[in-house]
Amino acid sequence: MASIKHPNICSRILLVLPALFLLASCTIIAGPGLAQDKPEITIEDVVHRGRPPLATVGWLGSDRLYAQMRSPTGETSFRALQQNGPTGADLSAGFDDESAGQGTYRRVSISPGGAWLISHIDGKWRLLNSATQTQATLEVPEPPSEIEGNFAWHKADWADDARRVAISEMYDGRRRQNAMVRTKTVNGVRLEETAPVSDEVFVQATRVIAVDIVDSNSIGSWIFSGCTSAGQSFSPGPELYVTLTCFEDAVPHTKLIRIDLETGASQEIFRANAILQDSHPRLSPDGRLIAFALNDDDSNWAGFMDLAILDASTGEIIRRLRPAANQGLTPSNDYFWSDDGGAVYVRARAAGLDEVWSLALTGDHRRLAGGERRRYGMSLSPDRSMLSYTTVDGYGYRDVRTVDVATGEEAIYAVIDDPAADFDLGHWEQIEWTSDNGIRPKGWLIRPSGFDPEKRYPLFVYVHGNGTGSDLYLDGAFTGSVSGGPLEWHALAALGYVVFVPDYRMSGNYGPGPIRQSLTEHLDGAVYDSRDVISGVKYVVSLGSIDPNRIAVMGHSAGGTRTFKALTDEPGLFAAAILNDSSPLDLRSVLQAASSGSRTGSDFNRFLRSLLGPEISDDPEPYKANYVLDAVKIRTPTLILRGGYGGAVSPTQYASHEQAFTLIRQSGVPAKYITFLDEGHTYTTPEAALVAFDLVMEWLAEHMPLPSGDPDSVAPKRGQ
Repeated sequence: MASIKHPNICSRILLVLPALFLLASCTIIAGPGLAQDKPEITIEDVVHRGRPPLATVGWLGSDRLYAQMRSPTGETSFRALQQNGPTGADLSAGFDDESAGQGTYRRVSISPGGAWLISHIDGKWRLLNSATQTQATLEVPEPPSEIEGNFAWHKADWADDARRVAISEMYDGRRRQNAMVRTKTVNGVRLEETAPVSDEVFVQATRVIAVDIVDSNSIGSWIFSGCTSAGQSFSPGPELYVTLTCFEDAVPHTKLIRIDLETGASQEIFRANAILQDSHPRLSPDGRLIAFALNDDDSNWAGFMDLAILDASTGEIIRRLRPAANQGLTPSNDYFWSDDGGAVYVRARAAGLDEVWSLALTGDHRRLAGGERRRYGMSLSPDRSMLSYTTVDGYGYRDVRTVDVATGEEAIYAVIDDPAADFDLGHWEQIEWTSDNGIRPKGWLIRPSGFDPEKRYPLFVYVHGNGTGSDLYLDGAFTGSVSGGPLEWHALAALGYVVFVPDYRMSGNYGPGPIRQSLTEHLDGAVYDSRDVISGVKYVVSLGSIDPNRIAVMGHSAGGTRTFKALTDEPGLFAAAILNDSSPLDLRSVLQAASSGSRTGSDFNRFLRSLLGPEISDDPEPYKANYVLDAVKIRTPTLILRGGYGGAVSPTQYASHEQAFTLIRQSGVPAKYITFLDEGHTYTTPEAALVAFDLVMEWLAEHMPLPSGDPDSVAPKRGQ
């Protein structure tokens, strides 16, 4: 990467603009500002700060950007983005003339260069001229009668010339019910038959439509049953390529379809027996090659992705690219061809600090941008000379940047948010340690402002979710759905905690080897990942200034299963634990949740096979991993928090948590089990986030008390 370009060389000036938009006039912000006269951040500050107003960015020509903005109440708008923030009228305002107040479904797609916008409104496809704000209804065929179920969602992809657009309409006829039963009375005897509803479930279907917007007429439409679309791409000629993920098929798979727009014929040219939801086909400028994200071992989901280069005529893989042997792509679809077709611009994993790379077909790869921040939401300018993206760091600082693909010169385009301008934050850094088998995980470490190495601090460990193929996120569990970002960790640091956020090997940040090992040995990834959590905690303690008797651990979702395994494997390490809407605690529990309760009689194995590979009848071993009974080993007071989903949850979804809770209590260890009746997998309201935070702080205050007579121990400020 070359130098970072700044608008001026002068002292940093911040202009507070509407909707929290800021302009950084000069220097890049690498850490928090001076602490003078600034308060420490509280969890209330984090919650009420809300999400940044900017959602995504794209190009209005080759030298201007637009920003998709979201208001606090959820409305979206599209505005030109300048270095002093969003400006001008909403580019999508013309859509509102006919649809205001009618409960429309709004997702807007903007053409290359920004001349046209398209959206599905009131059951019709609307085309809007951004300059004149006049709209037209696209003439497309009505969905055929064989498509049952509800219109669920859609996506639109434009041709490079902005004349053609391909639309995928996804239909979902599945009946989502809590009880798949039918009650009847025979001779006065009441009976309940289980599973007839699941027998009647209609699978998903996708309708692909190609439209020429010059005459507002469709070129053709095609139906694909049992599949959803991951994206589509036009060739320079008369072909359209579509990626379909067929989750409901007898053998779940992802396939690439080539459609001849002149004859209407469609042909499958590539198939992977894996579910790959982000594998967008990207045609090279000459139309001869396809860039396609694919798992390293062609397995399911996005464990470790590299870039497959396919021959567009045959679908044959002719090359696979990645930045380095153990560095894969981020699980996303924002990768783009260079102008000469000799390279593809991608985002690559870097343990939470995603980088931008140019992957050359010759193997001469270049890193275009990297460093102490995550880069996401990448888009390519129409002339293919610049990339744009949003960045965030461990202080919650966010900006929009561009990079020149020829020189690697990165420039700050506009600053979105700079919490350090308002608050005295802690010190955030990325650390690395050695786990078993030579694995070198990384993680975040956040120390309080004014950290005194001579003191002994309580340690709060947060284990992130998403499991295999995840990432080292810059989002916490309490406020992730309310405000997003890492600020809740700084609020914990302001209370006196050192915060540690470990990554784990199954995330895909450490090469494909660990994921292969898990599949080969038929073990849940949590078995291995818990070792990385334990070794990481021991490493942080070895750095000094941590009270080894006051270590708390909290795991969310798949992080909960890793936390549970760490509690059973190292009973004396933690003083308090929290399982926050954890996934089922082992593979046997996953099988139970997928085949009982509201899923009784369902074809559960379609889901599990997509994760584990074989049919249960062919190889039952992967389905047997069972360590819930190890809860009897736990000696750590454990708080279990879960969502109630408003009652719309299978009664066996949390059976393993209930069993673990019972076993922990029977062992004489304090445990508490609390359900947030109206919340789901995350806390979606400020009130729920604050209640959850306070419940955790109360639990820590009860089970991690300040040692008496120790002047060097730091007392947390909340909950004492």
